[in-house]
Formats: sequence, C-alpha cells, structure tokens
Amino acid sequence: MEGSENHPHHKKKKMLTAYNEESYIEIYDKRYYRLQASKFKHYSTRNHSFDGLWLDFGCGTGLTWEFMRNSLHIQFRYIGCDLSRGMLKKFYGKGGDTHLICTDGENLPIRNNSVSNIISLTTLQNLPNPILGLKEIQRICKIDGMILISVLKKSFSQNQWKKLLESVFSGPNFSINLLNQQNSSNLEDWIYEIQFLRK
Repeated sequence: MEGSENHPHHKKKKMLTAYNEESYIEIYDKRYYRLQASKFKHYSTRNHSFDGLWLDFGCGTGLTWEFMRNSLHIQFRYIGCDLSRGMLKKFYGKGGDTHLICTDGENLPIRNNSVSNIISLTTLQNLPNPILGLKEIQRICKIDGMILISVLKKSFSQNQWKKLLESVFSGPNFSINLLNQQNSSNLEDWIYEIQFLRK
C-alpha cells in the first residue's frame, strides 16, 4: 500500500531526511572516516590500474574521493552520486575536479556501458530494493569494467548478499570475489570485487 511505512517511497523519504540533517552531516566525516578508509584499503592495495572514469555510488560527503586522491597518485575522472543534497553540498565545498549528481541509486541518469569503474561503500543496503541498484550498476559499467562493493554485514548475511550479486552478475562473463572472508572480522562490511570478463 502507498501509505505503508514499508513502501519504497517512504523508506527513501525517511533515509533522505536522516542524511540531510545538518547535525548529522557535520559529524559524518569524523564518525566514518576511519571505518570507510579501512574498507577502501582492501581495494587500493590490490593490483588494479584504477584509471579511467569512476562512479562513486552513494558518495556522501566525498570520503572515497579523498581516499582515491590521497592514496592512488594517478589521474582519474570522477562522478559522485548521492540522494542527499546536504551531503553533496558538503562534498562540493571540498573542491577538486569532480562531477556530482543528486540522484536516486535505483534510477541513475547515466548512459549504458559508459563508466569504467564503479565503487560503492556501505550504500546498497540502504536502498528499498538493492537489486534495482545492482542492475543500474551493471547497466552503466563498461565491458571489462570493475565494480567494488561493500555492504553492511548486519543487513545481509554473506550467503544472502552472494545470492543477490549472483542474481544480477550471473554467468561466465562475471567474476565475483569476496575480499574479506578471512582475517577481517573487525570490518563491519562484506567487501566484494566484481569484474567483467572478456568473452
């Protein structure tokens, strides 16, 4: 029912209200910087080129962009998208050569097969329908692209999240790897790397 508290529209509105709260935005970086940095480290230490056009799915205040800028030491093009105007406003104040889009992650205004790499840290579990977000990510990612995703363990078990990923990234054209199965019990997220494979 449209009026139900569990209706997707109401879930998005509730989430947007929370993320637009000025008091929350002001403490966001201090609260989450170390947590998000530990997740990003799982990707940055791997043998990837990390060049090309990046989409940060659920970019918030730009923490991932800061990690990329400070640790990768390469030239890269970056698009950040988030549902919260408040978060994006704070991100914009940090400067840098970025393109920011205020958008719903289940309906991205981005062309098919147009983004080289996609990263999403601790965002997809917040969507009313994570499958729609994953399908959008798959749609816009280039062939031979790379997708880096983390999702809160308390929202999905490892098996549940694996099934969600496999329902979208199925078949021999994809490789799905869990990066923190061992020695990462302190991390709050499951951390995945998804690669498109050449036919």
